[in-house]
Amino acid sequence: YASEVRDLRHQMSHLRELFSESQHNKALAEQSNQTLQEHVRILEKRFQDIDRVRAADKKKMQAQKQKHKELLATQDALHREVSKYRRMAADSQRWQSRFEKLAADSNQELQTEVDR
Repeated sequence: YASEVRDLRHQMSHLRELFSESQHNKALAEQSNQTLQEHVRILEKRFQDIDRVRAADKKKMQAQKQKHKELLATQDALHREVSKYRRMAADSQRWQSRFEKLAADSNQELQTEVDR
């Protein structure tokens, strides 16, 4: 009977140790779970920040593309204006040459008339 009591006490002591260890492990698991949840929240916030930055960058890129498109259109319009004024200048030069030739011819005719 005494040996059974000793065995039961020993088993009881062992069970208490296991229970204590189990409680400790449970506390560690809860702490680990909280730490992991905090890390998940931090990562989610980082992903949200990255998404916000990406969206802002995308908006900037679209604005830059639009500005570039507008600048190209302005450049094309300026090239057309320059071409138009070059044609006008060339026309003006041709007319000036014609008038100078006419003036020279008229002066020559007048000189010929005067000489007669």
